[in-house]
Amino acid sequence: MKITRKRIVLTGIAALFLVSAVSAAVYVAYGIHYPTHEGEYKVGQTKLYMTDKERLEVFSDAPDDLRELPVTVYYPAEPVKGNVQAKFASKAMEDVLAQAAGCPSFILDTIKPNSYVDAAPVAGKTFPVLLFSGGLYGQFPFYGSLLESVAAEGYIVVAIEHPYSELATVNSEGELIRYSDAGTAYCDIETDNDKLEANSNVLCDIWTADMLYVFDSLGELNESNAILKGSMNLSNTGIFGHSFGGAAAIQCLQERKELAAGINLDGSIYGKQTTTPVEQPFVFMNNSQESIIGAICFQEKVVASESSEACYHMMLLDSTHDSFATDSGLLYDKYPFMKMGDIADVNGKSALASLTGYITAFFDQYIQGEPSEMLETGYSADYPAIYSMKYKE
Repeated sequence: MKITRKRIVLTGIAALFLVSAVSAAVYVAYGIHYPTHEGEYKVGQTKLYMTDKERLEVFSDAPDDLRELPVTVYYPAEPVKGNVQAKFASKAMEDVLAQAAGCPSFILDTIKPNSYVDAAPVAGKTFPVLLFSGGLYGQFPFYGSLLESVAAEGYIVVAIEHPYSELATVNSEGELIRYSDAGTAYCDIETDNDKLEANSNVLCDIWTADMLYVFDSLGELNESNAILKGSMNLSNTGIFGHSFGGAAAIQCLQERKELAAGINLDGSIYGKQTTTPVEQPFVFMNNSQESIIGAICFQEKVVASESSEACYHMMLLDSTHDSFATDSGLLYDKYPFMKMGDIADVNGKSALASLTGYITAFFDQYIQGEPSEMLETGYSADYPAIYSMKYKE
């Protein structure tokens, strides 16, 4: 049989496409691995559902529903053979998140956390606790790399989800709960800013109540939870959050002096927060792109800072609001073609390392009494993605 040059070329092209397709499949299948933790501990992850029997679920259609909160706890652990590595999210959740992010859900399924489900905590030690909350319309799983990294530094991170306010949550029955207009303080912001502000104030009160309910339940968890029992040092507890969760964290500090210190990651402040000083040490950290929004809120943040024992104003350089949900940065590192619109220039791994470094340095100093030179100087060569300024002593 005569083999023509055309047939050879076409065969070569087909082979090239096949190799390219296989390479692409392998590239995607390899996935997005969370960076190796810089902290000394491996990390366990356990899921809880906490029901506040004193509060009705105001966003539910059922009149007798109580407020149930999904809570994920990240903690220093000693995993053994047979412990299951945590997944990024459930399949149902990945489908919802992928639709919102504009990417195929199988890409999210390739994200590989470093934590282990229900692994035994580090034996013979206790660790300080940090409460965490993400953003309004939040996509909670995208904070996983940050929360794991903080836990690896020697903290128990108790991350709270807020049903009907986040893109989706999963309840104790396995049902997917989507956000609602009421749960997100929605209104037509172009025509009714006053209503938006009023709704936001009410919603922030609800989120604050969520976080304080979990805070008040930490003692019981430390006494009776099968996995966490005896692992918590509750003498000093901190709190941090992103966006609306950062605002709620500030309000929690205002309402509970027992909370030792806190961080607001790129969140505005609402209602009573704008007029009530915060006495405990805390951080306001902003993104670098939305400087106009930051300037509008700056005076209100200065008021909140006036009575603080020590307040820091920080900026994550070359970032946007979503950069604090650190898994998104890792996703863009891996798949830069997915970047659309105003996406941060900061490298995802650099943002994750810098945020972890400053968050833990702050809590090390104000919860554990370990002074941090980089907090005082405002710069660290190890974490150049963050600029820090101490507002007052």
